[in-house]
Amino acid sequence: MSRRFAFIQAADVADYSWMMAQDESATIALVHELRDRLLEPIVERHEGEVLKRMGDGWIIAYPSVASSVLAALEIQNGLAEHPKTRLRMGIHMGDIVHDEADLYGAGVNIACRLQTEAPPGGVLISADVYNQLSAKQTQGFWDAGTFKLKNIPRPIQCFQWRPERLAVGSRSDEISAISAEKRANTGPKILVLPFNNTSNDTDQEYFSDGITEDVITDLSKVAALSVIARNTAFTFKGRAIDVAEIAQRMNLTHVVEGSVRKSGSRIRINAQLVDGATGHPIWADRFDRDLIDIFDLQDEITQAIVAGLRVRLVPSEREAIQSRPTDNPAAYEIYLQARYHHTRLDRQNYAIAARLAQQALEIDPNYDRAWAQLAISQTGLYGLSASAEHGLEAAERALALNPDLAEALAAKAFVLAGLGRFDEAFVLHERSLELDPESYDVRFLYGRSCFQTGRHHDAIMHWERAAELSETALPAIGSLSMCYTATGQHEKALDAARRTVKRAEHALSENSSDSYALMTGGGALAKLGEAERAKQWSLRAKAVDPEDLSIDFNIACVMATLGEAETALDRLETCLPRVDPVTFSVWVKQDPDLDSLRDIPRFQRLVRDLDARAADANTLPAD
Repeated sequence: MSRRFAFIQAADVADYSWMMAQDESATIALVHELRDRLLEPIVERHEGEVLKRMGDGWIIAYPSVASSVLAALEIQNGLAEHPKTRLRMGIHMGDIVHDEADLYGAGVNIACRLQTEAPPGGVLISADVYNQLSAKQTQGFWDAGTFKLKNIPRPIQCFQWRPERLAVGSRSDEISAISAEKRANTGPKILVLPFNNTSNDTDQEYFSDGITEDVITDLSKVAALSVIARNTAFTFKGRAIDVAEIAQRMNLTHVVEGSVRKSGSRIRINAQLVDGATGHPIWADRFDRDLIDIFDLQDEITQAIVAGLRVRLVPSEREAIQSRPTDNPAAYEIYLQARYHHTRLDRQNYAIAARLAQQALEIDPNYDRAWAQLAISQTGLYGLSASAEHGLEAAERALALNPDLAEALAAKAFVLAGLGRFDEAFVLHERSLELDPESYDVRFLYGRSCFQTGRHHDAIMHWERAAELSETALPAIGSLSMCYTATGQHEKALDAARRTVKRAEHALSENSSDSYALMTGGGALAKLGEAERAKQWSLRAKAVDPEDLSIDFNIACVMATLGEAETALDRLETCLPRVDPVTFSVWVKQDPDLDSLRDIPRFQRLVRDLDARAADANTLPAD
């Protein structure tokens, strides 16, 4: 059995069964001619590999996003004037597991599902693929919205292309028109804008964001609705917008907006459903409740929105909306606070997130998301030798409560990667991605394991997506520059560093003692050649938390980037003997920030000592 990452293209002959019924021999001959004279020669020119042939279809793997898309367009353009044959094509990306019997992997499944949704003569690609293309390569693609694919838990945002010269009046065009009309009439398309925090305390931002995310999640459970993903919705956070203009630009039928005010144990939520065409409210209400009623309130808001849309819930949808990971509002609020802190990777925030997760679990021991949060925090602290708990038990408790919780699968993968068990980790990463490709945690942690194993292009894909999914989180955006440097993409490395500084400055405007923003921003400033600011930020981070070994490591990276090798080595000698050797022996080998030190005997000695400790470390046996 083999596993590899690829850009996966699925293709089949549109209306094949009808063609076979008309003339079986001619259809078979036509497909063979298509394969031999057009499709497979183009695939070969673009360095693709045909992994599987069916009677009317193919599954093809490509090494790059450009080759997969360019090959698809060349094939479809070659067929555009052909009077008899149309292909439908879908493209996604991910790991392919290949044995003698068959192909496996979420990437293969999604590519095949996209192919079935593509119009004859067209190409349907996932947002993951689209986001990897250059501006020139995206020409001709348009946003086709989100698709609920068979046996794929989460909707997939897609982009579509069709050649301009399709013949008119053919049966394929008739089918295409019906398919397009069917998709156009699937129901309301809704954007839930981030609810404004109108509390006097700006620290309550986590709560209004949590309410917004839960409303988006609940509405997404209704099959008749197309709901704009959280990452897109949160790009409008804090912005004054014209609802009618946004609705027209995004082809929305409705927009939901509101505000949250929390004071002590009381909560007030204002919400309204706005008609996208007119900008006028269809429904609006104000809810004043005790915090203990928060879950009933969320259900009430969701069902009021659904009623305003004149959509009827089936019993399973109603049950899904009312299902909550915890029934305890106090545990829920504490978990929201823990989730805010875990988007930083310094010792202080790991410790705070772990403490808050444990408090939530003391209230509700069956809170699966809190167990997953605890696992991630414990693993982070374990890597810094700040905890004896490596997080595996907490991750397994989460999965025992909910085996299909993407966050828990990602958390256990993170734990296993920290223990050096990457083969096991990637199986869980792939499953978590299949369950929730729009999760920041899923994307960030998958990218982290890819980076640690030298899969830099894969790490870029996941970290760029994670950076889109959270407009404020620093870990993914702050790590991208390393990958672009490692792959020789120096302009993109500088661009990632600029984006990191911008986010770090925003975080510091809200909290000038944010050690993670100082640490991450300092590294980005060093890459941009701003030596004095980089050093100042690094010293400020160290002053905030003198015991955080990750700060020492990152200061060493800053100094190595600036060419101050001896200072960098002094910092490494301070931190490397005290960190978890398994985690850091892997990281040190991959981090390009340290490349200027690799030929220095003092650095080589530090690496040998770290490797020796990693080899001697007591790791848990495989499950």
